[in-house]
Amino acid sequence: MTPDWNSVPSIETAKVLLVLACNDGAAHGNYFVPLDPRKKGWNTWREADRLLADRRKAGEVFFAAVDSSVLEHPKDALGALVWETEMDRVRNPTGEDWGPPEWQFYDPTHEEGLEELTSLTESLRKALRRLSATIPRFAVLDPFAYFIALAAAVREEGQSALWSIQGTSDSAAARRALRATKGSVEQFLVNGTFNPGVWPHPTEWIPRLHRLPDRWHLPL
Repeated sequence: MTPDWNSVPSIETAKVLLVLACNDGAAHGNYFVPLDPRKKGWNTWREADRLLADRRKAGEVFFAAVDSSVLEHPKDALGALVWETEMDRVRNPTGEDWGPPEWQFYDPTHEEGLEELTSLTESLRKALRRLSATIPRFAVLDPFAYFIALAAAVREEGQSALWSIQGTSDSAAARRALRATKGSVEQFLVNGTFNPGVWPHPTEWIPRLHRLPDRWHLPL
């Protein structure tokens, strides 16, 4: 059966990278399909694929996920960015959902959370080293831990000039961010204009940002 989404065969030939959060489809190795196929509702991957369909069909916009389930695989050498061509990396042998990356597991104000957030950030740094030196990168991310870990990893790897990172807190905000990102992607592909930056859009994130250790602190 032919998939009802677009697949881009290689990041090497793409002109733009779009990073999204993982979802429960990771359990069976496919972010485009929910773990329960009967489940109806929001899927950021399918929405982004729909919005960018023409560019995806042309092989110009490649997708990747921030996925903390990579940390469950100690021997993984590729890091916590999972290319759309390698989603099998995060398949759960049990077939069960890995579970959502709740903030309580990453909150650096307690020792266990600091350890988890540090591990995620370091894993993302490892993944960033796999990227081409010039491809522009857009990210639309929720949850909060993914947003701050990627922002810190990008800064520490000296890639800030190549990234536009937006935070979202719900499906409505994600839809708005994806529409805005589509416009930015088109602008780059048509005339080469790219505006890097980090935008913690949800206002409820602002108090959290002020309480973060220096490594994850963002200028507001």
